[in-house]
Amino acid sequence: MLVAIEISLTLTVGIFTYCLVRQLTLVPQKYARWLQVETRLIRKPRQPKASALLDLTSSWFMGLNVVRDLTNLFANAGLKQPARQMVRLLVSIPIIVIISFIYLRSPIKVVVFLSLAALSVYWWAQRRGDDRIEKFSQQLPLILKHLAGSLSAGMSIQQAVGNAAAQVSEPGRSELQMLDEKLNLGMPLDEALNSMYRRMPLNELNMVIMGLSIQRRVGGNLIKMINLTVEAIEEKRRLVRNLSVQTAQARMSAIVIGVLPFLIIAGLLLMDPQYLAPLFTTSTGLVMLFVAATAETAGFIILKKILDIQT
Repeated sequence: MLVAIEISLTLTVGIFTYCLVRQLTLVPQKYARWLQVETRLIRKPRQPKASALLDLTSSWFMGLNVVRDLTNLFANAGLKQPARQMVRLLVSIPIIVIISFIYLRSPIKVVVFLSLAALSVYWWAQRRGDDRIEKFSQQLPLILKHLAGSLSAGMSIQQAVGNAAAQVSEPGRSELQMLDEKLNLGMPLDEALNSMYRRMPLNELNMVIMGLSIQRRVGGNLIKMINLTVEAIEEKRRLVRNLSVQTAQARMSAIVIGVLPFLIIAGLLLMDPQYLAPLFTTSTGLVMLFVAATAETAGFIILKKILDIQT
């Protein structure tokens, strides 16, 4: 009987979720005039339909600082329409809570489950955003070379950005396309580049933005400035690679120092579990274990800080 009730409740919640998401994502034709969207664009195949209700909900949610921060996190992760994704996530939270209570039947388990789920989503978005930033960092010299080549051919800076967007892969393509759209809407170049820098906080990109800003204020050869910036970035990365090679042995030593005590303890426990019993059962042994763990952790952190190459 209880199983039948759980199945019926799950189906009910699932149907409700489907209907709600469909209402938030698919809009009837009557909303088209409110959003000033042409009917032919709404009927365009394989294109998401505009949603007036979702747009209004998104604008209200975006007023919250937490929601704004999470939306920026999703945008940095490369998700399309992050505001809408954020609204869908917030709408689905009560449904997830209800399903969790149905199956787990314990407030503590529900809290633990939801906490782990939230941390997993945050970790996934943060990791994806870091990977995206790293890929863009690798593409930056190539993007600057495309810009310099287009400017040498007589294009304007806006045309050069559009041409570079067509030449590179993701994530550089989407970032340049957003930059091109903002320039088409009349946004100043400095403001558009600063918006890109907020999504891609790279020192090399900041150097490019500063160079372009100085060039626009005082004049000069823009093509030469871009080429010199590319040379500086490549030289900096060459030095970083050389330092990484030279410090590889020291990094391996730090890893060995951090792992070796645990391997020794595991080996001794396997050979004779009673040999290390006083270390875990007496107050003196626990104090010694705490001091050793503290010293081990401090040494590992210090070595990591020394060997960390700031770029």
